[in-house]
Amino acid sequence: MMLGAAILLGLMGSLHCLGMCGPIALALPVHTMSKGARFTSVFLYNFGRILTYACIGLIFGLAGWGLVLSGFQQYLSIALGLLLLLAAFFPVLTNKIKIPVFERLVFVLKQKMGYYLKTRRVPAFFVLGMLNGLLPCGLVYVALAGALASGTGAQGSLFMAAFGFGTIPAMMALPLLGGLVKPQQWAKMKKLIPYTLALFGILLLLRGLDLGIPFISPQMTESGSMNCCH
Repeated sequence: MMLGAAILLGLMGSLHCLGMCGPIALALPVHTMSKGARFTSVFLYNFGRILTYACIGLIFGLAGWGLVLSGFQQYLSIALGLLLLLAAFFPVLTNKIKIPVFERLVFVLKQKMGYYLKTRRVPAFFVLGMLNGLLPCGLVYVALAGALASGTGAQGSLFMAAFGFGTIPAMMALPLLGGLVKPQQWAKMKKLIPYTLALFGILLLLRGLDLGIPFISPQMTESGSMNCCH
């Protein structure tokens, strides 16, 4: 259920990705390449991005495992669910949050990405994707909330990989197909993002409420891990 939610979050959230990372994807120097090299380059770019997500998910999943051992996973899931609902219904509160260290990180990462954009070599697209995965992004933070609540490093990594997989259709299509979809159409589809956040927030709330519903709200075992079998 959580992996399905991660893919759905990626699919719906890719509209946000197009707004935030779309300019980078469109700037990929692939339009003068042969079809094979173009597809390979864009694939490597996205593979690198998903690999970064998976590595970060591993770290957050391990942090969540520590919370499981401490018996706080249930409360964490409820808190994260409430935060996502708040972000969905009152986005102005989260849009105004600015962290100086993240702004500095963005500057450094964009400098590095600019260097690899100029190299125009196919392997450089993989590095570009990995760097792109490090860019601060509200949607990635939402996915990391799921990785943190997953309870283990492996599950956290898998959750983030599934999230990244969900973004693949849009992020592959943009640099390959260019402007087939008009900006006005993207703007309309982006209106669906708050509903996706709300759905994911409700899922985290249900998991934390320990209702004994298999896969959706599995019962906690004495060790603090989820038990989906009854």
